[in-house]
Amino acid sequence: MNFGNTMNSTFADMNKMMDSEMNMDMSGMKMSAAEKAHCDSLMTMCNTIKAQMDAMKSTYNSDMETWHTETAAYQDWKKKAQEDKMADADFAAELANTWTPKLTEWNEKVAGWNEALTGMSAACTTTCDALMHAMPMDHM
Repeated sequence: MNFGNTMNSTFADMNKMMDSEMNMDMSGMKMSAAEKAHCDSLMTMCNTIKAQMDAMKSTYNSDMETWHTETAAYQDWKKKAQEDKMADADFAAELANTWTPKLTEWNEKVAGWNEALTGMSAACTTTCDALMHAMPMDHM
């Protein structure tokens, strides 16, 4: 599945962006209490996004184990059906009732992951941009 590569690449870009913004030393910056609170809330958002990334990666890894198991089961079923010369109608029925729904479920799952990944990436960019602009150089 290509989603894993997309996820890892996107997460690498997001981590690079967040690490750059989150590693700023704010201790020497002159900020009002409201400005500091705003920066703190943005840092909290970055940490929330990182937790969402970890959760997605964990879910993906777990689900991929299931994907590999189901793929092997499908291959075994297909081979057995060919070796046993399963009737076309029986083959079509089992394909339609068992394997096609599983593939549909996986396609929907990947679409959901893509949507969540796009949302996380957008939130990361927005948060990092806001954090960068919340700490202008004239506060130093």
